[in-house]
Amino acid sequence: MNIILLFLTINLSLDTGPIDCNKCSVEILAKTEARLNNLSHQEMQMFFCTMDESCKSNIEFSEFSNELLFKVFASQAALSMKILSVTEENARKAILEELTVGNESVDLKETYTKISNTRGHNKIKKQVLKSLQSAIDKYQTK
Repeated sequence: MNIILLFLTINLSLDTGPIDCNKCSVEILAKTEARLNNLSHQEMQMFFCTMDESCKSNIEFSEFSNELLFKVFASQAALSMKILSVTEENARKAILEELTVGNESVDLKETYTKISNTRGHNKIKKQVLKSLQSAIDKYQTK
């Protein structure tokens, strides 16, 4: 009985339902950075949701979000994959595209390994690894 109750509690805590999405929000980026190593399910969902193609014209957001995206994947690989698997398609595409750009603030090969070692979410994992490999290849040719 205790196991069933624990399971239900965990499932309910992970299902946050729909969230308000503020595209290109520097405020959400700042909150994400402040809690980088302890992001909740909902905080990471909000961070991923703020990513969008329309944000490319916002230089402050683009630079900040690129660096933070790589830090999030490096610090919380498993949660990143879990949240990315349920992230809205346009945001997911923007994230995958951003991962191909790369960033010098994290070890791309180490992040690749961390993502490789996550369990489940195989379709999303393959897409993320492909994007990261593209970034790795770009940095190796520099």
